[in-house]
Order: sequence, then structure tokens, then C-alpha cells
Amino acid sequence: MLVVVASKHGSTSAIATAVSDELRERGIAVSITAANDPDPSLDDYDAAVIGSAIYVGHWMKGARNFLQAHGEQLRGMPLWLFSSGPLGDGSAPPDELADIRALAVGLHVRDHRIFAGNLDKADLNLAERAAVRMVHAPYGDFRDWDEIRSWAKTISEELANEPTSASVK
Repeated sequence: MLVVVASKHGSTSAIATAVSDELRERGIAVSITAANDPDPSLDDYDAAVIGSAIYVGHWMKGARNFLQAHGEQLRGMPLWLFSSGPLGDGSAPPDELADIRALAVGLHVRDHRIFAGNLDKADLNLAERAAVRMVHAPYGDFRDWDEIRSWAKTISEELANEPTSASVK
């Protein structure tokens, strides 16, 4: 399985790592890569998880570009998406994720999960701190690690039930 992640300050990468670790613990061979790394060949993978931080209701450019560039191959494999970024209770208004739904059209996405994010003032530049003040976003780590691991467990269970999956040992 390939896990692809777009993360600006590392919080979303930490989620991708937790998903990857959980999948490995369940016997799935996993590679993890940044969305903006040179295009990996998807030929060696049976399934994919792609995640991105959300900024102003949009996935990061690297993740959007990855989905567009690899759409044909992703269409033929089990695919899960996750977004990270809502703060507080983790809910995001449905209209904020319209571009993600548009990108996923025709890809046969099995699930798109939205995980609460993390906002650390020390990670932000001056312009980002000003934007946070304008929208009154709360600082803090709102990620629910049990929820993240549970989602990865669900993915491993679905893969285990795939009749042709060579990923599960």
C-alpha cells in the first residue's frame, strides 16, 4: 500500500505515519511518501491512502496535483482519502470540502475521513498568525489518535477481505 501525504507543518504527516504504522502492525506492506516528491510509480502498489492538510477549505496543491496526475491508476485500486485541519471538534462545513469531492469524482474512493487538526503557534509565520487571529482559530492539538488508528484498522480489514489483495501477509 502507498500512503501519500501533503503536510505544511508536519501535523498531517504525523497522521499519515500513524495510519502507516497501524497498517504495518496488521501485516500490510506500506510505503509512505510526500505528495510533492517526484512521482512514484504506482505499479508496485495494490491500494493507496492519500491525505492532505486543509487550508481555507482546500487540500494542499501537492495532494491535488497527485490525484490529478495519477487518477487513472488510482481509479483501478482500493483508495482511501483523509483530510486534516478542522480545529476544535473536527467538523468541517460540507461546502468547505467541495474541491476534494470534485477531485475524487470517478476515483471510487472507499472512504474520505476528516480528522481534527493541530495548530501550534510556534510553527506559524507572521502572516499565518495574523490569519489565525482574524478567524479566531483555536490553538491546540485536536487530533484523535484512537480515531485515526481505528480508521486504519478498518482499512486493513477491508483489504483482508479483498479476493485479489496481495498486500496482506
